[in-house]
Amino acid sequence: MTKINVSSIIDGFVAETTITQHFKNTENINIETVYCFPVENPAAIYSFTIKTARRVLNGCHDEKKQYYDIYDNTLEDGNSAFKLELEEKNILELSIGNLAPGEEVTVAIGIISHLTITDGIVTLRIPTALTPRYVPAGTSWEEHNIAAPPFLTSVPYGVAVCVNINIPELNSLRSPSHRIRTEKNGSGCIVGLLDPHEAPDRDFILEFEPRGIELPQCSVSRHVSGMRAALIKFQPEFDCHLAEPQEKSDIIFMLDCSSSMSCAYIEPAKEALELCLRSMAEGDYFNIMVFGSSYRLFFSSQVEYNQLNLEIYLSKLSEIDADGWNRTAGGAGCGLPDTGAGKLPKGSDSDH
Repeated sequence: MTKINVSSIIDGFVAETTITQHFKNTENINIETVYCFPVENPAAIYSFTIKTARRVLNGCHDEKKQYYDIYDNTLEDGNSAFKLELEEKNILELSIGNLAPGEEVTVAIGIISHLTITDGIVTLRIPTALTPRYVPAGTSWEEHNIAAPPFLTSVPYGVAVCVNINIPELNSLRSPSHRIRTEKNGSGCIVGLLDPHEAPDRDFILEFEPRGIELPQCSVSRHVSGMRAALIKFQPEFDCHLAEPQEKSDIIFMLDCSSSMSCAYIEPAKEALELCLRSMAEGDYFNIMVFGSSYRLFFSSQVEYNQLNLEIYLSKLSEIDADGWNRTAGGAGCGLPDTGAGKLPKGSDSDH
């Protein structure tokens, strides 16, 4: 892999994204390269194009066993072969076989996804990296069909992102994940990374608020066959004052404090749990369970949500640490009340 280019066109809250990957064989022998990468879920793959120095190939869909046979037979004949496979719902595996020394190949994958809209904010998310997957000790990820291939913490290539937003007026535009640059483009705008060789170590996230998003909208598209499809979007209105009073909630929150949550993972989880707690209403009931190789409840029984109990939890929250939990048997090092402690069932693991 030498570089990755990602281009996306946003029109009618639908993103048409093309992921272009560039490969070059720097070895002195023919090689087969296998590369796993994430895609947004849900999404639909509509194109698979391979460009070499001699020709351009368009991929086609086939049954797994059949295309495995075609791929293997092509390699046995000494020819180049290309295979794109869905490992999991959001992980693709690309195989390029018989890549000759010095040969360069460009692979372009077309994806269509529907953008999420929350409180009027539209979000485009482009995954660029895989997080490590848990594999039980003594097992093989290949044998147990777990999509957990070997991975690198850093790579010698970068990713370039270009997003064309075909929406005339925006109230706001930001990226919480990367530094971006923007420029006007006719009736919309173009967004790119400030660093054109950004390391592909986190998702690219773009958030924008279109003006007039509350108005009903209809987008019409036509297939090459002549068939048409329409996407209609509208926001229903409800008479909230007529709604019946909500019943009180009774919730047990669970916080993973195992070793898999060490480093940068435990703090975002604690922040999310605090947000969930603060969204509760007076009179609700709750409890919190932290677990690793064992588990412990904050309270021996469900407690009523009020300011006093919230402050008790928040004071304990800052003391919780993934490493601290695992180093101290039963979690006593977390400073939790000595109530509701227990061991996980035999055969369980702290990273499950």
